Amino acid sequence: AKMDRLLDVTKLHCQRAEEEGHETRVIIFSQFRDCVTELVACLDNERPGIRAMPFIGQAGAQGKKGLSQKDQLEVVKRFKQGGYNTLVATCVGEEGLDIGEVDLIVLYDVASSPIRLVQRMGRTGRKREGRVVVLVTQGREEQKYNQTMSNKNAIHKAIAEQDRLACALWQGAPRMVPVGLDPVLTDVCWT
Repeated sequence: AKMDRLLDVTKLHCQRAEEEGHETRVIIFSQFRDCVTELVACLDNERPGIRAMPFIGQAGAQGKKGLSQKDQLEVVKRFKQGGYNTLVATCVGEEGLDIGEVDLIVLYDVASSPIRLVQRMGRTGRKREGRVVVLVTQGREEQKYNQTMSNKNAIHKAIAEQDRLACALWQGAPRMVPVGLDPVLTDVCWT
């Protein structure tokens, strides 16, 4: 049922983009490499509307081979250029590489770390409006998601309360902003 929902969400998104005459980019996150492979195989049945490619790390558990750094860069290049419009990624897609503009993020399973959740969600909505869909099954996974969101909100609150945060920062750090520039925080906005 979860796989069916993923296909529905992704197909509808790509169809709407095509009807509106603009290109779209999608990233689907899964924690497990085997699941990434399975998802790409299912999405391949939806070509040419969905052109999916796995995006995984260089080496996995039990010596499983992954994508070399060169292969990763090639996948990202083809994704940005439109050769692929969908990446199915493990945590390697969360940070670091410049993946470009992404319109839809689908979290196929829930990361227990609130930092990972923020990193994954932060892959969209940078220069234009983006959407995040989290697929959650009832029961334990739903509880895990609720706990992760609660932890995420607690982190946001702690960051927003500058007085509490300041005492946890090392005051002896060298100045990073050039002398003469004094940035002022005007607003805090969480999306």
